[in-house]
Amino acid sequence: MRTYLLFFVLLTLAACNSPKVPVKKANVSSILSAAGTDRVLGLLTKYYELKNALVATDALKVGDASTQLNVAVTMADTSLSRTDGKYAVELDQYFDDITKQCSIMAGISDLSCERQRLVFAQISADMYSLLKAVSAKNSGAYKQFCPMAFNNKGAYWLSDEDEIRNPYFGKKMLECGEVQDSL
Repeated sequence: MRTYLLFFVLLTLAACNSPKVPVKKANVSSILSAAGTDRVLGLLTKYYELKNALVATDALKVGDASTQLNVAVTMADTSLSRTDGKYAVELDQYFDDITKQCSIMAGISDLSCERQRLVFAQISADMYSLLKAVSAKNSGAYKQFCPMAFNNKGAYWLSDEDEIRNPYFGKKMLECGEVQDSL
């Protein structure tokens, strides 16, 4: 009986620690190959983890998620160079900027996450531009906008659902914002 219990516990732990695989949306398309499109969807999944950490105002998770996104971007850049070479050069500007911003974010120590949110705005702009550049369609990404972010200058982010969960204010103003576009 102990053996079965131990096996169950180990199996549960392994399942909890397994890497999250991006959910493949039906009919997702882009100018990239199927493998390239999957890599971009994987980046989007890592981006959502970062966004959710900011919604929760969890500085530790923000640092971890920005590091994971940075690694995913580097891997995607290398992979796309092999599979979608003609597009990879055009996408390098987005990859380079996301990598730079993730490195900056990972180095910030701010429990309130306010400084990380400033950097997140640029990452969001680059992710949206990346999705537009590859002509992503049916990805399930929603471009959302909060007009009150950064002293009423406004900022947007991407979400995998149309329900607003504001990463710029977290619990303070969780539902402040609107959907502006969907990809």
